[in-house]
Amino acid sequence: TRIGTATGLAQGTVSLYMNGSRTVTAIDLLERIADGLGMPDRVRVRLGLAPRASYRRESDQSSSLDHRVIQSSTESSSTRPVDRRGQARPRTQEPLLEEVEHEVRRRRFMRTLAGLALASLIALEALRHGLGQATANWHERDQWDAITTEYAHSYYTTAPETLCKRLRIDIGILQHLILQLPDDRDLNRAAASLSMVLAICLTSTNEIWLAQRWWGTARDAADRSGDLDLAVMVRSQQTVKGLYDGSSPTRVLALSEETLTLAGDRVCPGVAGVLAGRAQALAICGRRDEAAAVVQAVEAVTARMPDRRLGDNSMFGWPEHRLRHTESFVYTEIGSVGRAMAAQDRALEIYPASQTSNRAMVQMHRAACLVSEGHIAAGLHYATNTLDTVPTDHHDQLLYEVARRTIAKLPLQERHRPEANDLRDRLTALPVR
Repeated sequence: TRIGTATGLAQGTVSLYMNGSRTVTAIDLLERIADGLGMPDRVRVRLGLAPRASYRRESDQSSSLDHRVIQSSTESSSTRPVDRRGQARPRTQEPLLEEVEHEVRRRRFMRTLAGLALASLIALEALRHGLGQATANWHERDQWDAITTEYAHSYYTTAPETLCKRLRIDIGILQHLILQLPDDRDLNRAAASLSMVLAICLTSTNEIWLAQRWWGTARDAADRSGDLDLAVMVRSQQTVKGLYDGSSPTRVLALSEETLTLAGDRVCPGVAGVLAGRAQALAICGRRDEAAAVVQAVEAVTARMPDRRLGDNSMFGWPEHRLRHTESFVYTEIGSVGRAMAAQDRALEIYPASQTSNRAMVQMHRAACLVSEGHIAAGLHYATNTLDTVPTDHHDQLLYEVARRTIAKLPLQERHRPEANDLRDRLTALPVR
């Protein structure tokens, strides 16, 4: 009854919203609920509503624009352009009027976008957020930790385009919160994690230029969070993904050195990951002995890894299959076929069946080994068959880059075989989906 009185809604209507029979989708109704319950700005921005203080700021900005138009109309003729007779030419107000009109359109468009893009989020989240605040059971850090953990697991099983859409919503909400609390370490930790996942997804969809910007955002947020393990993890992921986004091996090696210096003597998944990326970059450079030595360093770190990290199959863990994947890549690249195939057998034995793309990358290593051993037709058939077994929505830039390395193993005289041309053509662009 009190909620109905506060919001101006009938008790029956409140009950329908509370039991999920009806959802809030209209911005004006959500505004009434937020105002009636006295939701703080921290909750309002989660729901796509402007904080109360912003109304005053927007009004001030509009007044400022109006003042600029008035000021322009009363400007002295001494500041205006002159004609050949030295007389002041009338100054048009069109540019400023267009600027004002553009600003008005921009604000309306942003409000429309907020209503469209966040409608589903509002419908699902409005009452939960409000009630959480009202009962004092809302723990910000726990909420964002849960969201981050969900993404860290779902990255391996969900199409990157789908994850990008979800991340836009969560990062948009997080942005508003950080604007109010820029030094909040928990919020910055969440921002770093979500930005890292988004950068990886953008790399997977071959939007490399955009991914590079998000890597910078992820690093900055991780540093602001004060979480050294996370700062190392972000740089570790960037190091490894640099092998697939066209970055030069020299750049990848430089980033790995920077990350290892930052990590010091820590034992954590980020350190194991950056060593793995370094070993792979050395292998691509043809520095066989150094690459093999760094793989041994990865093994040593894995042996010292806490059990909870070894048992964590999310992006933030370091399960055994990541070590075997690293061995498979490096030994394939440096031509140590026996060790590569042993690593592949073990990786495919223990890799979760749900991690389709990662399993396929190991199978591409196997195809490259077959080619290296002179089994050209068998290797190309194996690579093509691997692509065929991967669902279309799991085809990504990472898998395609590994497949291209299989083609690169072909002897020059074999690179224009029909099977090679067919495989090469399939790797020119990600499938439309």
